[in-house]
Amino acid sequence: GNRALVTTVLMSARKAVDAIGNGWIRVKLLGMLAKVLVQQGYRELADETLHTARTMIGTLPEPDWQQRLRAFSSIVEGLIVLEDRDGVWGLVETIPDATDRVNLFICLASSLAEQGDLELATMFVNDAWEIVDSITNDHVQSALFTELAEVFIIQGNENLASTALTKAQVAIDRLPGGLVKADRFLRLSKVLVINGDKELASDVLITARTNANAMVMKRDRVPMLTAIGLEQIAQGDLMGAQVTADMIDYDEERARVFNRLAKAHAADETTHLFGLAQQVWRGATTRNYLLQLIPLVTPLFANNAEIGPEIVQSFAWVDAMLRY
Repeated sequence: GNRALVTTVLMSARKAVDAIGNGWIRVKLLGMLAKVLVQQGYRELADETLHTARTMIGTLPEPDWQQRLRAFSSIVEGLIVLEDRDGVWGLVETIPDATDRVNLFICLASSLAEQGDLELATMFVNDAWEIVDSITNDHVQSALFTELAEVFIIQGNENLASTALTKAQVAIDRLPGGLVKADRFLRLSKVLVINGDKELASDVLITARTNANAMVMKRDRVPMLTAIGLEQIAQGDLMGAQVTADMIDYDEERARVFNRLAKAHAADETTHLFGLAQQVWRGATTRNYLLQLIPLVTPLFANNAEIGPEIVQSFAWVDAMLRY
């Protein structure tokens, strides 16, 4: 009885997937369904489902790579569960672009490592390493070595993680200044934190900030400085975040970093947070910006109601100055 019910449910699932209009989403779901079919003992049906998915790939229009990556990963994971290694490599070989192939390997290695299949994860990540190490484009290599480092960290391979992080930083250093370089340093810093290298991560963020602040276009500079400031707060570098916030041109984004900074300071002494609020308020050049900075003192009202009048008086003084 239960077997018949499972069969009915799986057949209904297949019909539902076949009815999906977006071909790339359908391919992804067919791969996921194939894994379930194998787990339930329907190996022949799983094989047919994966064959359908692979055949569809060649007929679909080019999507963004992330959507394509998810579809390929889903099929490969289905083939792995089916123990069809030849099918795995046959599908991989249909990806001509080296960067796309590496991204697929990294995605698979991360997923397999989380599932506990370290042997297969290591095989994918080693293949990815060989490809990345042969790439001469610093833009591509810097990004991929950073991603590989995170996979090695997940796998607990400290030596390869350290080597990948070093290679990533060398490649980033060779990049011309600008948005990409700052973004690469920001991403590298986050992975360094995961690896426990907090001091180096903080130094890398400062380098990212220097690159970001040198950008000519505000539309690039402001979002990057904001992201760096928020990451400095997340890493506990509150003084560094305050310096970064002062570099931000737009009031709304600057207020966002300062208000997040206040929350991080909430556990500190009251005088420290109040001093920060007064300093930032006095730097306000418009009443609209000043109003955006009111959340700076929200933590103070919650736990120190007795200093409420002093806070109000300080805010009112700055507000009065801006009226003239």
